[in-house]
Amino acid sequence: MFQKFITLEWRRFFRSSYWQRSLMLNILLGFGALYLLLLFLSAGVMLYFLLNKHFPNQDPLHLVNNYLLYWLIGDLIMRYIAQGLPQASVQSLLILAVQKSQISLYIWLKSTTSFWVWLPLMFFVPFAAVLWYQNYNHFYVLCWLSVIFGLVLTNNYLNYLINKNQNTLWFLVVVLLLLGASQYFNFVDLPRYFGHFLNQLKDSLWLVLVPFLTAVWTGYLVYCNIYNQLYLDAGMFDNRKQKTTLSDWRFFRRFGETGLYLNNELKLIWRNKRTKQMKQLLLLPLLGLFYIFGDVPDDKLVDKFVLPAFYIISALNFTYANYIPSWDSTYYPLLMTQKVNIRKYLESKWLFLSMTNLLLFILSTPYAFRSLRLFWLLFAVMMANIGFANLLLLWNSAYNTKRIDLDRKATFNTQGLSGRVFIAGMISLFIPMIILMTGFEYWGFYPSVLVLSGLGLIGILLKNPILNYISRLYLKRKYQTLQGFKQE
Repeated sequence: MFQKFITLEWRRFFRSSYWQRSLMLNILLGFGALYLLLLFLSAGVMLYFLLNKHFPNQDPLHLVNNYLLYWLIGDLIMRYIAQGLPQASVQSLLILAVQKSQISLYIWLKSTTSFWVWLPLMFFVPFAAVLWYQNYNHFYVLCWLSVIFGLVLTNNYLNYLINKNQNTLWFLVVVLLLLGASQYFNFVDLPRYFGHFLNQLKDSLWLVLVPFLTAVWTGYLVYCNIYNQLYLDAGMFDNRKQKTTLSDWRFFRRFGETGLYLNNELKLIWRNKRTKQMKQLLLLPLLGLFYIFGDVPDDKLVDKFVLPAFYIISALNFTYANYIPSWDSTYYPLLMTQKVNIRKYLESKWLFLSMTNLLLFILSTPYAFRSLRLFWLLFAVMMANIGFANLLLLWNSAYNTKRIDLDRKATFNTQGLSGRVFIAGMISLFIPMIILMTGFEYWGFYPSVLVLSGLGLIGILLKNPILNYISRLYLKRKYQTLQGFKQE
């Protein structure tokens, strides 16, 4: 049976839309994967010699063990952000004489043999090979590598459980916060104890069983979760009792048709996997806090803060606005069969982007405590986004015909990306930045901020004729867009 599963998976892979992309893009992605593989292999080989050079009085393996806990936590976070869950088309199998246990085991094996399991081993196996040839105890090196493999599997299974259960996610967040607080306040030095555990493998070989038993336990939980959710009508009756929550966004319905589209926009972001990650953008204003308390001189503070200011306020341009209307590609044909007011549809998009810019600006106002000039700089960038960048990207969206799968994660996902999308995003970022930097050179700070804010104000005043023009362009290109969204 497993041979049949593998045959079906092999055919599905080579018949998928992945191979229908341009040849140049596939070649670039292939070279990128090869470069990543060589980078990990070379880093694993060179690590021993680099540590031995810079820390000649310490054992390189002990140094790695002492900091391995940090890697373990970082690996779990990276998996949660980037790693997708194992997928298999099993609906057709559920109506056949195939045991659920076999299907569940097959999906579990797919998760165990994923790319994210083998990628860390591309680093640790070369490192272990160097240890082998540096006259370390061979049996100890094998035990150490086995422990690493067990930890990698545990992280892989934990990522699945976190994605499937929000309670598991919050439990791990609380545990990590407590561990971080204990380390910061010197209650318990966990990395040192973890390193000591790995260093004791040569004397207590039974410790090798600990990570493997943990991996077996978490793997069993994953298998049970897959088995319990493997039925045709999964999720059909989950929403029988509707409850009003924040994700209903019913407040916007009072604003008429535009509010209805805005309500649907926020629901799409809140409920889908790829768009959910954009809620993390609200943390972007915190990324520049080091400028408030850093050692940057006041006379250079504004110049150094220009790029972070655009990054804070304009982040949504690259993660969301650039892909309009591809977010609606799943139901866009249905949308076009209804009496949809394209003008109201576009206005809801512009309002959403503008409200997000305003919200990020409000969250960034603490920068004024360091310098009032940072406040006015952020204000000018916000105005440029509302009155120029958002309208430019909406105009470019009329030519966007790339389909997007909302069930896939955003990280390392190039779906929906095209040369036109990339260029439009660059123009929306660099034109205001060039105006600002040129103004700093020739006019001074406040005139430059005034000019950039004026550009945004002009765009806001001309919003209605611009949106009317874009709506006519949408209607003109309606069938090209529908045809493009049919191609996966």
